[in-house]
Amino acid sequence: MATVILGGGIIGTSIAYYLSEGQSGENIHVVDSSSKLFCSASGYAAGFMARDWFGPSLTPLGDLSFRLHQSLAAEKGGTEKWGYMKGSALSLGVAKKKGEKRGDDRLRTGTSRAETAAGSEQVTAEPPPWLTRQHGADVAKISEDDDTAQVDPLRLCEYFLDACLERGVKVHNPVKAVSTGEDEAITAVKIVNLDTKAESTTACSNLVLCAGPWTERVLQELFPTAKVSLPIYSLAGYSLVLRSPRYTVEHEQTTYNGRSQALFTTCPLSCGFCPELFSRQGTEIYIAGLNTTQIPLPDRADNYYKSMD
Repeated sequence: MATVILGGGIIGTSIAYYLSEGQSGENIHVVDSSSKLFCSASGYAAGFMARDWFGPSLTPLGDLSFRLHQSLAAEKGGTEKWGYMKGSALSLGVAKKKGEKRGDDRLRTGTSRAETAAGSEQVTAEPPPWLTRQHGADVAKISEDDDTAQVDPLRLCEYFLDACLERGVKVHNPVKAVSTGEDEAITAVKIVNLDTKAESTTACSNLVLCAGPWTERVLQELFPTAKVSLPIYSLAGYSLVLRSPRYTVEHEQTTYNGRSQALFTTCPLSCGFCPELFSRQGTEIYIAGLNTTQIPLPDRADNYYKSMD
């Protein structure tokens, strides 16, 4: 029997990728409601990874994920195919308050992700050449040499998708799951094409829900009497990708030996947010850190542009 994966982002396509290594891809279906895949966080997040920036309960999972990224890049040419780079992380403390909280709250409250580097001691460092020195600002190294890494998330997602399609995995989009057939277990999923309105049913014995912040909504629509909940929340964020004459190919390849640079700022609360900067392969500089909980989740990931009006 087949496996149906609801959600075609980084989690859904990576699940399909690893499943298809051990079974026929024709028995794996990826369903996504967006006409364009990877148009939300899966394709437009920073792509930064850390081995141990987690609380105790998630540290083993974070370490496993980090090692899987590392081994996949080594085996499949990740440096060339999706910009995998080992990296270094720095914090720029413009104004740091003692006792500041660590953890996921920093996203919602605008505090710095540098505070989540719980597994590393901060060591005072010289500012890199591309960083303008600021009076009263402290620069510290917050990662060990092999404990952070960088990818281009869109290129990684596209690698997973291309590999899945080559193995015969079936990708359905823009398609929505509308109901399930159940006996003592799930036996089928009914889907509808959002463009043509055509309906079809796919027999399956496994159903995976991995639709990011839409997962709770999918659960409620398919299983309205379910007594469980999935506390996954949406968080809108803004980002820019740019290049600078102060960070060239020579800097990337020679000065930093092909390693990425990540900078996390700790700014006064009056700023409202703490910018984050990441160097990515090809001299890209990714800037983010401005997030809000006030923008409602769109009905589909490819409707994100409506939130920008």
